[in-house]
Amino acid sequence: GRVDARGARRRPGGARRGGGGGDRTRGAVGPGRGVDPARPGPRGGTAAGGGAAEAASANNQTIRQFKIPKAVGEIPVSDVPSSSSWTPATSTFAGNFSAVGYYFAKYLQQEIDVPVGIINASYGGARIEAYMSDEMLGYDETFVSLAAGEPERQPTLIYNAMIYPLLRVPLKGILWYQGESNADNWNDALAYGDLFRKMINSYRDLWQQPDMPFLWIQLPNYGTPATE
Repeated sequence: GRVDARGARRRPGGARRGGGGGDRTRGAVGPGRGVDPARPGPRGGTAAGGGAAEAASANNQTIRQFKIPKAVGEIPVSDVPSSSSWTPATSTFAGNFSAVGYYFAKYLQQEIDVPVGIINASYGGARIEAYMSDEMLGYDETFVSLAAGEPERQPTLIYNAMIYPLLRVPLKGILWYQGESNADNWNDALAYGDLFRKMINSYRDLWQQPDMPFLWIQLPNYGTPATE
Protein backbone atom coordinates (compact mmCIF):
# COMPACT_ATOMS: atom_id res chain seq x y z
CA GLY A 1 0.00 0.00 0.00
CA ARG A 2 0.93 3.68 -0.17
CA VAL A 3 3.46 5.03 2.29
CA ASP A 4 3.37 8.74 1.48
CA ALA A 5 1.19 11.29 -0.25
CA ARG A 6 3.48 11.41 -3.28
CA GLY A 7 2.48 7.88 -4.23
CA ALA A 8 5.40 5.78 -3.03
CA ARG A 9 4.39 2.14 -3.05
CA ARG A 10 5.68 -1.02 -1.45
CA ARG A 11 7.46 -3.47 -3.71
CA PRO A 12 8.08 -7.13 -2.88
CA GLY A 13 10.74 -7.45 -0.23
CA GLY A 14 9.76 -4.24 1.56
CA ALA A 15 11.24 -1.70 -0.89
CA ARG A 16 9.25 1.36 -1.92
CA ARG A 17 9.24 3.46 -5.01
CA GLY A 18 8.67 7.22 -5.02
CA GLY A 19 9.47 10.33 -6.98
CA GLY A 20 11.49 13.40 -6.12
CA GLY A 21 10.20 16.90 -5.62
CA GLY A 22 10.02 19.72 -3.14
CA ASP A 23 7.23 18.57 -0.84
CA ARG A 24 7.70 18.09 2.89
CA THR A 25 6.36 14.99 4.53
CA ARG A 26 5.55 14.47 8.20
CA GLY A 27 4.60 11.40 10.13
CA ALA A 28 3.72 10.56 13.70
CA VAL A 29 5.27 7.84 15.81
CA GLY A 30 3.80 6.11 18.86
CA PRO A 31 3.61 4.60 21.39
CA GLY A 32 6.61 2.33 21.90
CA ARG A 33 10.23 2.82 22.74
CA GLY A 34 12.64 4.79 20.69
CA VAL A 35 15.29 6.69 22.56
CA ASP A 36 18.44 5.55 20.79
CA PRO A 37 18.51 4.55 17.10
CA ALA A 38 20.21 1.25 17.82
CA ARG A 39 17.82 -0.91 15.83
CA PRO A 40 18.61 -2.38 12.41
CA GLY A 41 18.10 -0.10 9.43
CA PRO A 42 15.33 -0.48 6.82
CA ARG A 43 17.37 -2.82 4.65
CA GLY A 44 18.48 -4.92 7.59
CA GLY A 45 21.75 -3.12 8.39
CA THR A 46 23.06 -0.31 10.54
CA ALA A 47 25.99 2.02 10.41
CA ALA A 48 29.26 0.42 11.50
CA GLY A 49 29.21 0.10 15.27
CA GLY A 50 25.41 0.10 15.53
CA GLY A 51 23.12 2.80 16.89
CA ALA A 52 25.72 4.70 18.91
CA ALA A 53 27.92 5.18 15.84
CA GLU A 54 24.91 6.13 13.71
CA ALA A 55 23.85 8.79 16.22
CA ALA A 56 27.39 10.12 16.62
CA SER A 57 27.86 10.53 12.87
CA ALA A 58 24.38 11.90 12.08
CA ASN A 59 24.38 15.26 10.31
CA ASN A 60 21.13 15.74 8.43
CA GLN A 61 19.30 19.04 8.92
CA THR A 62 16.43 17.90 6.67
CA ILE A 63 15.33 15.08 8.97
CA ARG A 64 13.81 16.50 12.13
CA GLN A 65 11.92 15.18 15.12
CA PHE A 66 9.24 16.96 17.12
CA LYS A 67 9.40 15.21 20.48
CA ILE A 68 6.35 15.43 22.69
CA PRO A 69 7.24 14.77 26.35
CA LYS A 70 5.26 12.00 28.04
CA ALA A 71 1.98 13.35 29.37
CA VAL A 72 -1.48 12.14 30.37
CA GLY A 73 -4.73 14.01 30.85
CA GLU A 74 -8.29 13.43 32.01
CA ILE A 75 -9.72 15.68 29.27
CA PRO A 76 -8.53 16.60 25.76
CA VAL A 77 -6.26 19.65 25.63
CA SER A 78 -5.49 21.91 22.67
CA ASP A 79 -1.74 22.33 23.11
CA VAL A 80 1.14 19.90 23.49
CA PRO A 81 3.39 20.29 26.53
CA SER A 82 5.43 23.50 26.39
CA SER A 83 8.73 21.61 26.37
CA SER A 84 7.93 19.98 22.99
CA SER A 85 10.45 20.99 20.35
CA TRP A 86 11.87 20.32 16.87
CA THR A 87 15.44 19.03 16.66
CA PRO A 88 17.51 18.02 13.60
CA ALA A 89 19.11 14.63 13.02
CA THR A 90 22.60 15.72 14.01
CA SER A 91 25.05 14.18 16.43
CA THR A 92 23.78 16.49 19.18
CA PHE A 93 20.21 15.24 19.00
CA ALA A 94 20.00 11.98 17.03
CA GLY A 95 20.47 9.84 20.14
CA ASN A 96 17.10 11.11 21.39
CA PHE A 97 15.23 10.25 18.19
CA SER A 98 12.77 7.41 17.89
CA ALA A 99 14.78 4.49 16.51
CA VAL A 100 11.98 3.35 14.21
CA GLY A 101 11.20 6.92 13.19
CA TYR A 102 14.83 7.82 12.49
CA TYR A 103 15.59 4.87 10.26
CA PHE A 104 12.26 5.10 8.47
CA ALA A 105 12.73 8.83 7.82
CA LYS A 106 16.25 8.21 6.56
CA TYR A 107 15.08 5.51 4.19
CA LEU A 108 12.02 7.47 3.05
CA GLN A 109 14.14 10.51 2.28
CA GLN A 110 16.42 8.41 0.09
CA GLU A 111 13.36 7.31 -1.86
CA ILE A 112 11.48 10.62 -2.30
CA ASP A 113 14.20 13.25 -1.76
CA VAL A 114 12.25 15.71 0.41
CA PRO A 115 12.67 16.95 4.01
CA VAL A 116 11.04 14.59 6.51
CA GLY A 117 9.60 15.56 9.89
CA ILE A 118 8.82 13.01 12.61
CA ILE A 119 6.32 13.81 15.35
CA ASN A 120 7.29 11.49 18.17
CA ALA A 121 4.30 10.89 20.46
CA SER A 122 5.65 7.74 22.09
CA TYR A 123 5.07 6.58 25.66
CA GLY A 124 6.80 3.35 26.69
CA GLY A 125 4.66 0.68 28.30
CA ALA A 126 1.38 2.11 26.99
CA ARG A 127 -1.71 0.10 26.11
CA ILE A 128 -3.60 0.86 22.92
CA GLU A 129 -6.61 2.08 24.91
CA ALA A 130 -4.52 5.00 26.19
CA TYR A 131 -4.18 6.24 22.59
CA MET A 132 -7.93 6.08 21.92
CA SER A 133 -10.73 8.50 22.77
CA ASP A 134 -13.84 7.53 24.67
CA GLU A 135 -15.76 7.76 21.38
CA MET A 136 -13.43 5.19 19.84
CA LEU A 137 -13.68 2.89 22.85
CA GLY A 138 -17.44 3.20 23.11
CA TYR A 139 -17.58 3.41 26.88
CA ASP A 140 -17.14 5.88 29.73
CA GLU A 141 -13.58 5.31 30.88
CA THR A 142 -14.01 7.21 34.15
CA PHE A 143 -14.55 4.10 36.23
CA VAL A 144 -12.29 1.77 34.24
CA SER A 145 -8.87 0.76 35.56
CA LEU A 146 -6.65 -1.43 33.39
CA ALA A 147 -3.63 -3.52 34.37
CA ALA A 148 -2.19 -2.28 37.68
CA GLY A 149 -3.52 1.24 37.26
CA GLU A 150 -0.41 2.78 35.63
CA PRO A 151 -1.34 6.09 33.92
CA GLU A 152 0.07 5.04 30.53
CA ARG A 153 -2.19 2.00 30.55
CA GLN A 154 -5.47 3.79 31.25
CA PRO A 155 -8.07 4.55 28.55
CA THR A 156 -7.88 7.94 26.76
CA LEU A 157 -5.19 9.52 28.98
CA ILE A 158 -2.40 9.68 26.36
CA TYR A 159 -4.84 10.51 23.58
CA ASN A 160 -6.10 13.52 25.53
CA ALA A 161 -2.64 14.97 26.23
CA MET A 162 -0.47 13.88 23.29
CA ILE A 163 -2.68 13.02 20.29
CA TYR A 164 -5.67 15.38 20.47
CA PRO A 165 -3.41 18.48 20.24
CA LEU A 166 -2.02 17.15 16.94
CA LEU A 167 -5.37 17.12 15.12
CA ARG A 168 -4.57 20.55 13.64
CA VAL A 169 -1.29 19.25 12.20
CA PRO A 170 -1.35 17.81 8.65
CA LEU A 171 0.20 14.35 8.59
CA LYS A 172 1.37 12.20 5.70
CA GLY A 173 1.15 8.95 7.65
CA ILE A 174 1.52 7.19 10.99
CA LEU A 175 4.02 4.63 12.31
CA TRP A 176 2.82 2.46 15.20
CA TYR A 177 5.25 0.52 17.35
CA GLN A 178 3.83 -1.11 20.47
CA GLY A 179 5.27 -3.62 22.87
CA GLU A 180 3.44 -6.30 24.86
CA SER A 181 1.26 -4.19 27.14
CA ASN A 182 -1.95 -5.52 25.57
CA ALA A 183 -0.84 -9.12 26.01
CA ASP A 184 -1.14 -9.34 29.78
CA ASN A 185 -3.71 -12.10 29.36
CA TRP A 186 -5.41 -14.13 26.65
CA ASN A 187 -8.59 -12.02 26.56
CA ASP A 188 -6.60 -8.81 26.11
CA ALA A 189 -4.68 -10.33 23.22
CA LEU A 190 -7.85 -11.52 21.50
CA ALA A 191 -9.46 -8.08 21.83
CA TYR A 192 -6.49 -6.24 20.32
CA GLY A 193 -7.36 -6.78 16.66
CA ASP A 194 -10.75 -5.06 16.93
CA LEU A 195 -9.28 -2.20 18.98
CA PHE A 196 -6.48 -1.68 16.47
CA ARG A 197 -8.83 -1.61 13.48
CA LYS A 198 -11.07 0.86 15.31
CA MET A 199 -8.12 3.12 16.14
CA ILE A 200 -6.75 3.09 12.58
CA ASN A 201 -10.12 3.95 11.05
CA SER A 202 -10.81 6.60 13.70
CA TYR A 203 -7.45 8.32 13.20
CA ARG A 204 -8.04 8.44 9.46
CA ASP A 205 -11.44 10.01 10.12
CA LEU A 206 -10.01 12.56 12.56
CA TRP A 207 -7.39 13.71 10.04
CA GLN A 208 -9.96 13.49 7.23
CA GLN A 209 -7.70 11.19 5.22
CA PRO A 210 -9.51 7.91 4.51
CA ASP A 211 -6.41 6.48 2.82
CA MET A 212 -3.78 7.85 5.21
CA PRO A 213 -0.93 5.31 5.41
CA PHE A 214 -0.80 3.59 8.79
CA LEU A 215 2.25 1.36 9.16
CA TRP A 216 2.91 -0.83 12.17
CA ILE A 217 5.92 -2.72 13.41
CA GLN A 218 5.25 -6.32 14.34
CA LEU A 219 7.42 -7.54 17.18
CA PRO A 220 9.06 -10.97 16.89
CA ASN A 221 7.70 -13.75 19.05
CA TYR A 222 9.72 -14.97 21.98
CA GLY A 223 9.28 -17.38 24.84
CA THR A 224 7.14 -20.53 24.77
CA PRO A 225 4.37 -20.55 22.11
CA ALA A 226 0.80 -20.77 23.35
CA THR A 227 -0.77 -24.18 22.87
CA GLU A 228 -4.43 -23.15 22.83
